[in-house]
Amino acid sequence: MRFFKLCALTLSLLLMAEFGALAQTRTISGKVVDSGKVPVVGAAVIQEGTRNGNTTGTNGEFSINVPAQDVILEVSCLGYQTERVSVPASQGNIVVVLKDDSFSLTETVVVGYGTQKKVNLTGAVEQVTSDVFEGRAATNVTQMLEGAVPNLNITLADGKPGRTADFNVR
Repeated sequence: MRFFKLCALTLSLLLMAEFGALAQTRTISGKVVDSGKVPVVGAAVIQEGTRNGNTTGTNGEFSINVPAQDVILEVSCLGYQTERVSVPASQGNIVVVLKDDSFSLTETVVVGYGTQKKVNLTGAVEQVTSDVFEGRAATNVTQMLEGAVPNLNITLADGKPGRTADFNVR
């Protein structure tokens, strides 16, 4: 009987220590701006070495929960160089300035569900600029793209609000 009490006590102490370690987190808040102090929308803020992350809102602000120790945050966004920021345990608010990376923008092509470098891309590429959209009377981008891109077939399911179109590239 004494053995079981000792085992139960040891197990409960281990569980309390585990839950105590899990509870030791803190929140880092901040803002991501470019070199002109303009907020960067949609930048990824990720704790290095983990999948713990968040994105910046329309005003460039973010908030992320991290362990209560020194951490390194990786801040990245398309068109900017990735920044690694060391945040001490005593600091809770930061401002990250991203530098322009125009070279990577000219070498990046958005394809379907991701991005590829231009050098790895095979097949035909079509570019739609704002000149195509000028003078077109349409309520959304889908209708504006209709007929503007060769081999792009757009099928509208029906006219009900909230329905999306199907895009098919031949």
